[in-house]
Amino acid sequence: INIQNQHGYTPLMIACYRNSEDIAKILINHEADVNKRNIYNETALMMACQYRSHLLVKLLLEKGAEVDVQNDKRGETALIIISNYYYSLDILKLLVVQGKANVNLVNKKGESPLILSCLTNNIEHINILVS
Repeated sequence: INIQNQHGYTPLMIACYRNSEDIAKILINHEADVNKRNIYNETALMMACQYRSHLLVKLLLEKGAEVDVQNDKRGETALIIISNYYYSLDILKLLVVQGKANVNLVNKKGESPLILSCLTNNIEHINILVS
């Protein structure tokens, strides 16, 4: 169930990447490793964030997904991904409140989730990040 392809993607990562909630649930319920990383140091949680799947993010966090993993290319965490590209207040709250994400981690450009939210004038995200 945790087999990886040549790029290190697991079936769970692919399900999250394709936003296939039902498939991801089956895999997780059959002990898929929610913290497995591909060759780019990316996780299923990062992929669920890219597709703004509140359900998948919640499920992965409940199963112990690590929130502060940084990918190799840009040094992004799941929280940085949500703050920079895929604005979702619900997922940001999940990552900060339930996942206890470190809001002070920065990407390879030195940008924190707060800086990225300020750059995009995202007041809702800023309110969560500073509280």
